[in-house]
Amino acid sequence: MFTPKGLVIFDGKLQDLWGKSSLLAQEDTIFRNTVLSGGTNFLPKFWKACQASIQLNTVFPLSSFRADSSFVRYSTPRKGILFYTGGVESLASYALLSKQSISFDTMYVNPELFATERRLEGAFGILGAAMGYSEVFIGIEGAPNPFLKRNDPITPLTVECTPEFRAAWSLYSNSQLGSAVVSLTRLDLTYFLHKQGLLHSVVSCDHASLQKPYIKCGDCFKCLSNWLTAVEALNLSPNLPEPTKRSRGVLREELERYRATGEDHFLKMGYFEYLETVWGVEI
Repeated sequence: MFTPKGLVIFDGKLQDLWGKSSLLAQEDTIFRNTVLSGGTNFLPKFWKACQASIQLNTVFPLSSFRADSSFVRYSTPRKGILFYTGGVESLASYALLSKQSISFDTMYVNPELFATERRLEGAFGILGAAMGYSEVFIGIEGAPNPFLKRNDPITPLTVECTPEFRAAWSLYSNSQLGSAVVSLTRLDLTYFLHKQGLLHSVVSCDHASLQKPYIKCGDCFKCLSNWLTAVEALNLSPNLPEPTKRSRGVLREELERYRATGEDHFLKMGYFEYLETVWGVEI
């Protein structure tokens, strides 16, 4: 199993990582939780723009955000950091950043420390800025096909996935939040890892972790996604269990709901529609 050079695995308290910026990070965490929970407390300009984007179902408030040139939220003199999970996107991010000779640290932070089931783009942005990193890399892949991409609603679950959020946060925090793989699709990333001899090292199950990377249940959403991409679309032969009938049935139901209502609980239905429509994968 491949392990990134210098990988730091952290399972302590987030406050221990915040350091000198602990107060700022605590404030931004409260602001973020207020926005994502629909609260109405006082918010600074950036978080107001984020809240307005959700309320108005448009990224325009975020794309219009401008930071005061004299305002510096965090002091970020250090190099970049990649928050690593071992999944397809983060493993490919590590490989690509290493090839570009970019100076960066690599850290795994136990997702359970954030005490939330929401996506963690904003949380990692706060953490990286508080730790003093000038660039924060997270694994966000590109859309599968611009012609099949839908206008997803802007909700507390999706707002942090948008490039407008990342750009506005970068202006607000003085720390660049981005992705090394945002121009590549899951298919691109899977094939890239295959060519690099790293596909077998992907943490490919919802029940696995860096501490237990060998777990592959075949019944979870991640196992199904990796199988459909690597085996049925790209005809590769990674060491993956064949998905269960139950997991395929759940995906078919979710895809039908997505087509009928636009609801996407996993934020991946556009990708599976692409696999089925363009690559002929049977869902």
